[in-house]
Amino acid sequence: MLQISQSCDYAIQGLIYLASKQETKPIAVDEVAQARSVPKHYLSKIFQLLMRYGLISSYRGIGGGYLLARPADEITIRQVLEAVEGPLVVSQCVTPTGCRACVHANGCPVQCFWYGIRDRLLDMLSSATIQDMVSKTDGSNQGNLKWD
Repeated sequence: MLQISQSCDYAIQGLIYLASKQETKPIAVDEVAQARSVPKHYLSKIFQLLMRYGLISSYRGIGGGYLLARPADEITIRQVLEAVEGPLVVSQCVTPTGCRACVHANGCPVQCFWYGIRDRLLDMLSSATIQDMVSKTDGSNQGNLKWD
């Protein structure tokens, strides 16, 4: 079953919080973790991944913390998922580098189906941004999203 990992969910939650604060000064991981009910140490590790991928910036020392590395409307959900989990794979026979060796590879109708699913999913994840998530937040600390 296709399922977004808890790490990816926490990454998105953390980015939504950083974006919603619209701060120019860094926000401590403790604050983000508490506001989103995420374990601090777990979120710290996730933020390291997001930093390596260039989605957030880290500031050390007193008053240190994290800020978005670029505007929230330039950070897609696909980028977040790939930063945390690597390339998205819908099926073992449809990988980012193409089809794996399979006795049914030539003209396989199932493979065509998986490519279609993958393409639609990637399109949707590539068009949704962290800013989209922020604009759908109801303003409460729980970050309940309201979709039309």
